[in-house]
Amino acid sequence: AADLTVSAESTSSVLFPLGSLVITGSGGARMLTVTPALGQIGSATITVRVEDGQGLAATTLFLATVNPRPPTQVAGIGQDGYIANGTVFFDANGNQTRDGVEPTTTTDSKGKFDLPISLHDFDANHNNQIDPSEGTLILTGGTDIATGLPLTSQLTAPPGSTVVSPVTSLLAEILKQNAGLSL
Repeated sequence: AADLTVSAESTSSVLFPLGSLVITGSGGARMLTVTPALGQIGSATITVRVEDGQGLAATTLFLATVNPRPPTQVAGIGQDGYIANGTVFFDANGNQTRDGVEPTTTTDSKGKFDLPISLHDFDANHNNQIDPSEGTLILTGGTDIATGLPLTSQLTAPPGSTVVSPVTSLLAEILKQNAGLSL
């Protein structure tokens, strides 16, 4: 069993790119972990081949299907006063800029927003919730309805927050700098 060579490959490099099929363990106790590419859904055939080093080999095939996961809904209020017509987005990569697949919405005239965030795309640890390590809510632009002045700074909040404000911006920064802390 110590001389076994185990390999795996997929019929779809888009759904399961290089590095997404990981074999761990040793001897006869091996485990295959299959991790689909972020944002991809579909099916692919996975081929697992075992060779014993003495010319014997076995191959098995199975169909791996990745289904979309329902989004988690984040609802809240943009507040430094209430921020009307501001842009709220989920910053998954931490660059403080909305990129292509990151979800976005606009606050209404009273600062309220609803932002669906795909668990399939953004729940990296697969615990069925969006954690601070997986991204941040960001509010930019818009108008403070109490003063009539434009929001000139960027406000942030940890995922799951119901308010995006200067206080949540401070909280998000504290969580970012102290990874061991949680809400």
